[in-house]
Amino acid sequence: MKFADKMLALVPKLRAARSEAERKTLQNAVTATDQQIDELVYDLYGLTEKERELVEASQPSAAPSTRAAKAKSDARAAKQIEML
Repeated sequence: MKFADKMLALVPKLRAARSEAERKTLQNAVTATDQQIDELVYDLYGLTEKERELVEASQPSAAPSTRAAKAKSDARAAKQIEML
């Protein structure tokens, strides 16, 4: 839950950022948090490194505002991998 809370705190700050430096710092934090969430999901599903690479390769870069769509897509990709 801590990563979800962190993301919920970071995204509004990113949207309200006024300077490019602040935006870049916050975007880096959002990206890092998103990657940590992805790792937890991969661990939850027990994905191998090869399977993780397949999921990552199938994903377009997602902006914070498209997090829900990315989560759905990650779930679909994990399900496809299970069928392999």
